[in-house]
Amino acid sequence: MQTFLFSSALDQLESIAALFVSITQLAIGLGALFGGLAVNGFGVPNALWHGAASALLTTGLISSIRKIH
Repeated sequence: MQTFLFSSALDQLESIAALFVSITQLAIGLGALFGGLAVNGFGVPNALWHGAASALLTTGLISSIRKIH
């Protein structure tokens, strides 16, 4: 993703780098928030199963998008 962003705006590398770091930090924060809520609401084993299911769904989504392009 970082390579794609940097190659798409060669004249604004510093802005793209700031955007990339901000998006990454937001994703980490939201993952921690939703993971904490899942553990609090469902317990650790169920939160792990939900995480595994999310990873599989994401893998399927990425592979289906690659087939389109």
